[in-house]
Amino acid sequence: MNKYICHKQENMVLINFNFIFKQIEVDFINDLTEYNLIKDYKINFSKKDIKKLFYHHVIFGICEEIKNSPKHKKVLIIPPELKECEIFNYCDYDDFNKILLKLLQMLEKCLPFLIHFTSNDIFIAEITDSGESIEFINILSAMIDKKESKTFTFERLKSFSKKWELTFLSKTYFNDVKTKLLLH
Repeated sequence: MNKYICHKQENMVLINFNFIFKQIEVDFINDLTEYNLIKDYKINFSKKDIKKLFYHHVIFGICEEIKNSPKHKKVLIIPPELKECEIFNYCDYDDFNKILLKLLQMLEKCLPFLIHFTSNDIFIAEITDSGESIEFINILSAMIDKKESKTFTFERLKSFSKKWELTFLSKTYFNDVKTKLLLH
C-alpha cells in the first residue's frame, strides 16, 4: 500500500488516508488508554471526551500530513473503507465509519485542499498513462482549481475546534498550516 502517488505533470500528490489513519488510530487508542477511557474493551463515541480526542487526532493527523507532503496540489483520497484497523476491536464498524465520514465531510468544506471520496482503492495500483488514469487526474485537477479559487480562512474549523475545546488546534496552528500550504 502506497502512502503517496505523485503526478509530476500536474504537480499533484494523492495522499492515502488509509495509510495516515494507521498512525492516527495508534495515537488515539494510546491516549484513550492513558486517560482510562476504554471501558470493557469498548470505545463509547457518545462520550464528549472521546469524541474530542478523536476529532483532535484526525484533524491534527490530516493537517500534519498535508503540511509535510511533497508537491503543491494535495488531494487526500478517502477510500470506500478503512482496512485492517485496530480500532474495530473496540467499536462497531458501521458506527465508527458514520462518525468518521461525518467528520471528513465537514473537513472537506473547511480545509484548503481537496478531500476526494472514491468508490475504489486507487492505491492498489499506481496511476498509469492509461486514459482512465489521465481522466481521473484531470478531474481532480479541475476540482482543485475550483477549490483553490475560494479563499480559506479556517474560520469554520477554528469555530469547530473552539466548540469541541480542541485547544491544541489553535488559531496559530491553523495559520502555520495555511502558511506551509501557500509556500508549496
